[in-house]
Amino acid sequence: MKQGRAEGRAEGMKQGRAEGRAEEKKAIAKNLLAMGLTIEQVAQGSGLPIEEVKGLQ
Repeated sequence: MKQGRAEGRAEGMKQGRAEGRAEEKKAIAKNLLAMGLTIEQVAQGSGLPIEEVKGLQ
């Protein structure tokens, strides 16, 4: 029982960190777009796919 809870907590923390990183990338991309960089530059700088950057415009 304890092992299951520990594994569940660990998986939840892992998922939370991944979601946090994704949100940070989007925030960076929005800032870069606001600075006037091209979509390609923003994608490269943020690590997001071009399609996702286009969706942030």
